[in-house]
Amino acid sequence: MELVPGVIEYTQQLLSEGHEISVVTSRSHTMIDIAQEWSWRNGLTFNFVGVGYGNSKADVARGLACYIDDDLDKLVPLRDIVPHRFLFSWGYNAHVDVGNVARRISSWEEFYNEIQKLQSAR
Repeated sequence: MELVPGVIEYTQQLLSEGHEISVVTSRSHTMIDIAQEWSWRNGLTFNFVGVGYGNSKADVARGLACYIDDDLDKLVPLRDIVPHRFLFSWGYNAHVDVGNVARRISSWEEFYNEIQKLQSAR
């Protein structure tokens, strides 16, 4: 796994502010175990939920306030389920038009700031 700049700092901040973070993934159990071990070693306590490759994340996402992914196709089915959807922008998806499916973000700091704005609006 490659460390995404800011992930530890900003997810720790969200957790310390009382936000609950879940990792919903299509990855295999082995990959989930590796990610979970990495997160624990870095002081991050997430819920990990595996849905299996090719399966929808919609049922697991019900009740979530926000959802972030780097694959727009995985955000499309969540339009009527999760009110705040974010596409994490990378070189390989920069050309994708997000339309009304999601808001594009480019860093964990930007995601954190979006969460703060949502908190302030409540």
